[in-house]
Amino acid sequence: RDNEAIARIAQKDLADDGYEREGHVTALYGFPADFDPTQLKDFFQGPLNIDLCCIERFRAHSGRPDSDCLVVKISSSALKEMNTALRKKYPEVKNDYPDYKPHLTLAYVKTGALKDLDGSTVFESETFTIQDMKYSAADKTVETFHLA
Repeated sequence: RDNEAIARIAQKDLADDGYEREGHVTALYGFPADFDPTQLKDFFQGPLNIDLCCIERFRAHSGRPDSDCLVVKISSSALKEMNTALRKKYPEVKNDYPDYKPHLTLAYVKTGALKDLDGSTVFESETFTIQDMKYSAADKTVETFHLA
């Protein structure tokens, strides 16, 4: 089922960044460059269950002009609670996204491409358990935390 929607994303519809090569769900974006991720070690409790919903899009950020971000919306009260708790504990984290909208990025497509996928429920009812959280720093280093 999931490959059905992805297979419809033709090369001609892709923006410069193309397919998301490393699937992930962002819990909070924008930690400062000097943040010590070991502070998060005791913060994460888990595992986290997430439910996939419909496909939607949003305008990609300014670093990706002329593209839309095609995503699968995620439903997870635990993930929303984690975002709220992280924002409260780390007020120094700043980003341009005041409303947390958990999602799984499929691809970056040309603006307006593949509008027929908007609202598609091909991924709906898929449930996953997240067992690891990764902190990805701006310098591309990654710290992995197993959710116990």
